[in-house]
Amino acid sequence: MWLVIVGACGGSSATIDAPVAADAAVPPPDAAPTLSLRFDRTPGSVELDAIATLEGASTPVTLSADHGALGATLPTPTGGRAHLVPAGTGAYTITATAGALTVSRVALVIGSVDEAWNQPEPVRGLANTPGWEDGPSISPDGSVLTFQYVAVSISCLLDMQVGGPACKIVGPVDAPARPRMPGASRVNADGTYVNGCPSIGVPTLTNFVPPNSLYSLHRAPDGSFGDPHPIYYAGADGCIGAFGLQLTDDAGGAVYALDNPVTNGAGARVFLAHLDPTADVVLGTFANVGGQLELDGHIGTMIGDPDGVQGNPNLWTDLTGNAVVLFSDDESGRQDLFFNDAAAATGPYAGQTLIPPPVSAAGVQESQPFFDGHTLYYRRDLVVLATDWNGAAMSDAASWTAPRTILAPGTGETDVGTVPVVGEPSVTTTAPAKELYFVYGRRVADGTLDLDLAMVPAR
Repeated sequence: MWLVIVGACGGSSATIDAPVAADAAVPPPDAAPTLSLRFDRTPGSVELDAIATLEGASTPVTLSADHGALGATLPTPTGGRAHLVPAGTGAYTITATAGALTVSRVALVIGSVDEAWNQPEPVRGLANTPGWEDGPSISPDGSVLTFQYVAVSISCLLDMQVGGPACKIVGPVDAPARPRMPGASRVNADGTYVNGCPSIGVPTLTNFVPPNSLYSLHRAPDGSFGDPHPIYYAGADGCIGAFGLQLTDDAGGAVYALDNPVTNGAGARVFLAHLDPTADVVLGTFANVGGQLELDGHIGTMIGDPDGVQGNPNLWTDLTGNAVVLFSDDESGRQDLFFNDAAAATGPYAGQTLIPPPVSAAGVQESQPFFDGHTLYYRRDLVVLATDWNGAAMSDAASWTAPRTILAPGTGETDVGTVPVVGEPSVTTTAPAKELYFVYGRRVADGTLDLDLAMVPAR
């Protein structure tokens, strides 16, 4: 390169040939143009705007939708914007195009969304399959998503006919979406499965027991979730699984429930463990020893009420770190919400206490409570509700506001693709962006219901 030196006298100048330093900065090449897409729900409505942003180019942007009424693309200083009027509940694929660039996202339209939240979307990546995804739980920082996976449709739970059409294997039991699936060896090529647990000496069962497991997924920079890892009990052919796992912190602390067959039907209990969700996790190993079922190497420690049936746990520690509250449900019992107090996560815990009406209501089913220190989110039948706590005794009805609907499904719709159910909330608490994860049921052409996972960001 040439270096110009300005003289101190008379403004004269001269040039000399100077070598380039080996570590001199070289200007980077121009970055390739990028196209992104996001959604903005119209307040008080199921309608929404699709907003495309183009960087590094000035090509016109166009937007299209696979169904529904999408208005004309209006140019913006950074791309384009179009308004969607949905034809009903369901998934709407919106595509943005700018020259050779194209990007698609899916907006999930449901019956109603509370105004504190924006537009729901199915979780992107490897979360959703034709199988049954349930009980999502997002880590506090939003980096890890755990959930329950069963390789059949949830309609099998309603049909209960082993070998019937609703109980065929429809979801994957291997990579890439469900690698190292417990019980995959029980699945036949025609979609039927061995309805038993041969490894523990149970060759056949009369009630349906398809392969199931917890899985963890990990957030990629683009917001999708991948890198799946099973969290399971070894030796049981995917017949026995934990459920309702929640990562209590970003260091691998977790609580989960197990209905342990070794305890002869005593009901689900809650366990506390430390695990690495970035790898496969064996919670313990079941074995048939002399005709008796045993559980060895269980990494979990029982917490909560040893005499109470507790499922779908949520552990909350107050800001001082000196008080812990374990929330849970009892789906197989009175179907309400409960809590236990303790001074530390390991206990000891006070007895299981009902969260009274109007939070727990008679004649309906509440499940999967999630508490962020101010608001308790939970499922009631087919909707997601929230109630705010005033800091007083949780056993006092006056300590909770009247439950309000956060997410509701469509009503009176029977078309394929419509959404008749939502539930099972979990919320990020330390992530920069607040997000609520939940399940939704979508009607499938064969008459079954496909239960998948979705996310809605806060406004």
